[in-house]
This record gives sequence, C-alpha cells and structure tokens, in this order.
Amino acid sequence: MSSPIFGIVLAGGSSQRMGRDKASIAIDGSTMLERVVGAGTTAGLPMLVVGRARPLAFPFPTARFVTDQHPGGGPLGGLLTAFSHVDGDLLALACDLPRLDRSVVEWLLATAAPLDPARDVVVMADGRLQPLFAVWRRIGRTRLVRAFAAGERSLMRCLATADPFIVHLPAQFAHAADDCDTPEDLARLRLAG
Repeated sequence: MSSPIFGIVLAGGSSQRMGRDKASIAIDGSTMLERVVGAGTTAGLPMLVVGRARPLAFPFPTARFVTDQHPGGGPLGGLLTAFSHVDGDLLALACDLPRLDRSVVEWLLATAAPLDPARDVVVMADGRLQPLFAVWRRIGRTRLVRAFAAGERSLMRCLATADPFIVHLPAQFAHAADDCDTPEDLARLRLAG
C-alpha cells in the first residue's frame, strides 16, 4: 500500500534571475504562490509551503508554512525539510508555475497511483525532467539524506541515481510546465494572458 501524498511548494529560493521574490508576484490578481498552493488544495492535497512565513490574508487557511531547515541547501534541502514535517510521499512543486491548475495535479496523482510505490515519479515536459513537478517517495528519503550529507544539492543528480518513473506531460497540459524565472518569462506570461 502506498503512503499518503502531501503537496509541497518550495518557496525559499533567492529568485536571483527574477531580481525580486517570485512567489509574491501577482498575475491576474493572485500571487504565484497562491496559484500553486491553490492547484494542490483544490486537487485535495494537504499543502505544505517550505521556506517562508505565511503571507497576510493568504487565501488557503489549511496550508502549513514551515521554515527551511537547510537554508542555502537548494531544492534538495527544501525537500528534506518537507519530509521532516509530514509522514508520506511528496508531490513537489516549484512556486514559479503560475499556470499550474487542479486538472494537471489530478493527472499526476492519477498517473502515479498505480505505479510502484517505491519509485519516484517525475514529469518530463518539453524534453526536460521536472524534479519540482514530481512525486518523491518517502521510502527514498534515506538515500536523499545521505546524498545531502555528502554535499549533494542537485535534485537532478539525485534523480539520476534513483531510477524514477518518467511520465510525459500530455500536450493539453503543456502550459503547466511554463515556469517563470526571469522578467522576460513574466512578460511573456502576461502577454499570453
């Protein structure tokens, strides 16, 4: 039997390429963080946000916010922080996926459900693996802890040694993988409306 799945959003990065805090940028009246947490919440996941304090008037009262236990440890440190706060698998999401929605989260959950619960499930979108659009299995936590202790910080390198299931994002959900890392990405997103 597989573990329960918790949605987590890694939101503690420095946003260097954007030049300002990505998570708090508003698009069509909602911040990027609100949009991603909303996608997970409406898909029925308990949500955990790693790396920041709860913003005032955050619209999803059940979302939990926790401090990153490994500041400067990158996404791998954020993932390990999340594992220390929940007892289950993690559907990990980046805070800069403003076009993510409930239907895409539900697709990934349904796709991962029948697969071997001992293997991570990672989305491939536009020819790229998306380690922050993936289901990370609790059973692999010890491997990640060891890698982190040995100095590893790359989720991509952790995936390379994990033999994950790779699932291809269907064309109708291609919009969900559009991350927003730079001012140019933001301008394109706003122009596309």
